[in-house]
This record gives sequence, C-alpha cells and structure tokens, in this order.
Amino acid sequence: MRLVDLDDGERDVLSIALKLGEPVWWLCGPDKATLRAMHLLNLLDQACSLESLARGAGLRPRGLGQEHTEAWLSKKRTQLILGMEFI
Repeated sequence: MRLVDLDDGERDVLSIALKLGEPVWWLCGPDKATLRAMHLLNLLDQACSLESLARGAGLRPRGLGQEHTEAWLSKKRTQLILGMEFI
C-alpha cells in the first residue's frame, strides 16, 4: 500500500535526501504529495517556498501563484503537523 502517490522523480529526490544524513538541502516545490511524504519522513523542515528562496537570493518576487508563497507553505505545514488532511 502506498501512503503517498509520488512520481518517480519525487521519489528519487527524497531517497537521495534521506541518504545525505545532514540537512544540507532545501526542497522548493508546491506539490502536496511531496509535502506529505516529507512529513512522513520527518523532512518537512527542509521544505521552502519559491518566495522565500527568491528573497534569500535578494530578489523581490511578484506575481507568484499562491502555492509558491511562504503563507501557503506555512498553512500546509501546519495542517500536516496537526494531522489535518489536505490532499
């Protein structure tokens, strides 16, 4: 039984991340299945929004879809942590 429906690329990225050990990476992507998998693997703290990634690079992002914002990611993280299903 699969708990999360990941595509092959998402699965491969997360399996490589698990082998790295130290959290020296960030995953930027609004895919809800990937966020759920990251939560199940205790990797949710390594998720970042495109907005925060751009700001960290010194850019001021405009016109991003809501799924690329820090507010959206924060809401989804909270829902996962509290056990609220959002997929």
